[in-house]
Amino acid sequence: MKKLKRKERRKEIAEKERLEEEARLNDPEEERKRLLLEQQEAERIEKDRIDFEEREKAWIIKQQQQQRDLEEQEQQLSQRDDIKEEEEEEEEDDDDSPPEIIWLGNEIIIKKKKKKKVNPNPLLLLHNHQVYMLC
Repeated sequence: MKKLKRKERRKEIAEKERLEEEARLNDPEEERKRLLLEQQEAERIEKDRIDFEEREKAWIIKQQQQQRDLEEQEQQLSQRDDIKEEEEEEEEDDDDSPPEIIWLGNEIIIKKKKKKKVNPNPLLLLHNHQVYMLC
């Protein structure tokens, strides 16, 4: 008997809660509040998405700029290396020539050609020479 009463009581409570929930869902004020909350949530999600896209775009631009800077630096280094290699090749070309041997009786004179250092900057050339003016 007690089991039946408890079972009946639980059914009544469940029915009452179901009716209250339906009444609440059908209430126009509750419906308006729920729609307002959904709209605010949608706006917040859209704002978060736009913020994320802006941050992502800024990050991509920054990465591209860093990549360009890195490529520029590598290009400058390779140009410097090429210039150094060319200078070393020129120096090697001068060193490869055999020395001049002069026979004077019992004396043997060996003359090596001296290397000429080339200044790549013309301003340095002007700086190293003194200019005299005769009046």
